[in-house]
Amino acid sequence: MGENRFGGCVAQRGQLSTFRARRWGRGFPKSAQAAYGHLLQRWGIHLDRESGQSLEPQAFFDEGLAGYAVEIGCGGGEHVVAQALLFPERGFIACEIHTRGVLRLLRSIEACRLHNVRVYAGDGLGLVSRFVPASIDGLFTLFPDPWPKRRHYGRRLFQPDTVGVLAGALRAGACWRFATDCSSYAAWAHACLRDSSMRLVSEGMGVPPRVDWPVTRYQCKAQRAGREVVFSIWQR
Repeated sequence: MGENRFGGCVAQRGQLSTFRARRWGRGFPKSAQAAYGHLLQRWGIHLDRESGQSLEPQAFFDEGLAGYAVEIGCGGGEHVVAQALLFPERGFIACEIHTRGVLRLLRSIEACRLHNVRVYAGDGLGLVSRFVPASIDGLFTLFPDPWPKRRHYGRRLFQPDTVGVLAGALRAGACWRFATDCSSYAAWAHACLRDSSMRLVSEGMGVPPRVDWPVTRYQCKAQRAGREVVFSIWQR
């Protein structure tokens, strides 16, 4: 109710998104739920979904930082935590729909005492679509679900319209890092990026093209299974 299909994404009450947030599953203890609520209140991004007001990423942080980057689909947050430790002068916004991953990230933020990470427990596309144009300095989409079956292609994050929305939030010269272990999805995503006037500046097979690109558990899992990982960096 109140939803419609838009280029493979769902428009919910005027907010663009790809998926609904996942809540508690079986075996999720009350103590973990309490920790989730407490930590998300401290480090989370809380939006008025009824408001159509544009957002500035710096508004989510207590202090001014030297640029802001967003990771969509951060999983348990190992990549964004590594980035935040490498670049404490920058702000990072991590988006994830799965509750267990969000809780793992929140606990890592506390354990590492990170002041420069904020968490959005929801669909990153919906958040970034509300940012003012050219307001972020980096974007990470690492191993998004490739939805390999043809009938599911409309569920992919990379669509001409959604890539256009995300690219529009990047400042001129800002970079978008992408990784996948599905070669057909790499070709699909790269075509969408080119059509959105993004320029390929670096590409690697099996090894990230930059030393400041942390290795993740999913990357290791894919490579152990014999799947070739495609890394690419695109510039606005």
